[in-house]
Amino acid sequence: FPDDQNRKCYQLIFGRDQVCPWCQTQKVLLGQTSRSEQYCARNGKTYDVIEAPLKNADGSLSVLAIFRDISERKRSEDLIREMAYHDALTGLPNRLLFNDRLNMAIHRARRHRQKVALMMLDLDRFKPVNDMLGHDVGDQLLQAVVARLTGLVRDNDTVARLGGDEFAVILPEITRAEDATRVAEKIVASFQTPFVLRVHELLMTTSVGITLYPDDGEEGEALMKQADIAMYHAKQKGRNSYQMYAA
Repeated sequence: FPDDQNRKCYQLIFGRDQVCPWCQTQKVLLGQTSRSEQYCARNGKTYDVIEAPLKNADGSLSVLAIFRDISERKRSEDLIREMAYHDALTGLPNRLLFNDRLNMAIHRARRHRQKVALMMLDLDRFKPVNDMLGHDVGDQLLQAVVARLTGLVRDNDTVARLGGDEFAVILPEITRAEDATRVAEKIVASFQTPFVLRVHELLMTTSVGITLYPDDGEEGEALMKQADIAMYHAKQKGRNSYQMYAA
């Protein structure tokens, strides 16, 4: 376009009057080829940018900049990544991402000499809901449970769906066991309010098992088993409650 002939690449592509901080023009003029991935705030697209030296007829060098729009590919990659690490029904972290978050929380707690609480919980008598009312109602109930659970924890806590009606909660950076039992009490109490679905109103309770790092163990897999044991103790004691793991 005639009006664009004297404009710099950062003016033409990004609509700015200053050189982009990632610009490699000076290196390219020394004979190097540069390649990078850049996001354009002007149009919301992502580009694969190649900058290469181009020899002119008089022997001087110019810079050839090639911008290839890879926005669609990036969106596809993000979707695949989302599907790999998140539960399709609830959007919560799945078991894979949960394991990663738990290990990270343990490493951070070990470094800062803090505690981590791990809760395992599932819904009491969830199977009859699916059997009597259908899986669509069961899915609605799970989504309502997730909305309630995520509203009871901090932003840096993790609520994950491990499968079926089984959930896990990671509480990092706590200082004492009471911090975890207080959250468990809030969760159990919140289930006393019925879940209002599209055409049903259901009263559902939950059983919760709690274990602590490093008090009960130092490895994620062991902590998960202990929290699971504590959860089943809560069920054996009549459900609708929580239990702390004790060796």
